Amino acid sequence: EALRRADSTETAGDLRGVRSYRVGDEVAEAEGYVLTADGLGGSAWGPGGGGGPAPSSFFAAVAYLGTTRELLGYWRLGESASPFADTSGHPGGACDAVEIGGPPALTKDVEGALPAADDDGAVLFPSSVGSSALLDAPDTGPPRRFNLEYDFTIAAWVKPSASASGFAGGVVGQWLNAGFGNAGYAFDLLWPSRALHLRRRSIGTPASGYDLTGPVIPAAEWTFVVGTYAIVSGVGYYKLYANGALVAAGSAAHFAIPTFNWGPYIGLTDGVFYGSIDEVTIWGVALTASEIATLAGSSDVMAGAASVIATSGDYTATVGDTVLASGNSTVTLPTAVGASGGKITVKNVGVGTITVAQAGTETTDGSATDTTLATTKQARRFMSDGVGWQIMEAYL
Repeated sequence: EALRRADSTETAGDLRGVRSYRVGDEVAEAEGYVLTADGLGGSAWGPGGGGGPAPSSFFAAVAYLGTTRELLGYWRLGESASPFADTSGHPGGACDAVEIGGPPALTKDVEGALPAADDDGAVLFPSSVGSSALLDAPDTGPPRRFNLEYDFTIAAWVKPSASASGFAGGVVGQWLNAGFGNAGYAFDLLWPSRALHLRRRSIGTPASGYDLTGPVIPAAEWTFVVGTYAIVSGVGYYKLYANGALVAAGSAAHFAIPTFNWGPYIGLTDGVFYGSIDEVTIWGVALTASEIATLAGSSDVMAGAASVIATSGDYTATVGDTVLASGNSTVTLPTAVGASGGKITVKNVGVGTITVAQAGTETTDGSATDTTLATTKQARRFMSDGVGWQIMEAYL
């Protein structure tokens, strides 16, 4: 479970079930990342040397965040034929996306959103009104990980075409059209305006629902779009981002949405998408504004992150470190003065107790008491406020 703490850039999340996942091996290894054993059969990808080309900012960000955030699915959509691989590396197994519907068929391996050195292609969805070719990512479960009842993030690169349709052009969603009404979650563009759109609907009488509409997304050019949902004290907070910038936000009382016996659709909600989609990710948490900016290439939460450190002895951390500690050992945080905004993650990957100590007389969350990680897989992410350290995330 993860206890999210509020900071100046993001509303705190709720108490949610979170495990640490890594980005798929084939993605991270190809992009020049190093796999570090965590001591208990698990592992984490982190920046640093090895065999492949220097990663683009997008691949680097997915690989980095995939070590500590709940990456549920990652479809690069570069294949020349169906299926389209889920490269998230999720322990529940891959949910590869398969083409269904049509004709006309999807056009595969078109020019994608990333720079030429990293571009492995994208999918072009038919631009004829009424066409139904789309991608289905079966989620056989249980538990079915794409039933996004609580906190989530959906992100993708989109290059929309013009459309005469009056429906929503689905990017990603689990959306039920039935005689008693529409229900589920949907991240899409509203045709014909191409306005960015995130919504949730319940089933019931009366049904609950909330729609958040953002700005118009340009036609015929790539835009990185993100929708997040986070629950705080019974209130659901919705946010939309375009190219790393927050463009719309709203809130309403949290309500339950139905669960599904199938996975998400890419290119469909209650209407089909017209244009190209690339690099789709779904996360089981609401990513922070800085993390989203990093994915968009307009910021870098990885600044100063030299490596993933595996240690069974005492270690003095530096800003940006991800420390995988085992045994009965102490990880000492550096001075927080002069390091405002810097982050350090410490995880217990063994069977001993890890003590996280402050430098000198500095404090963590205002207390001089050391932080202890006494249970395997416990982790804390610390951020400097320029005077001391604050715990921003706690994985229990």
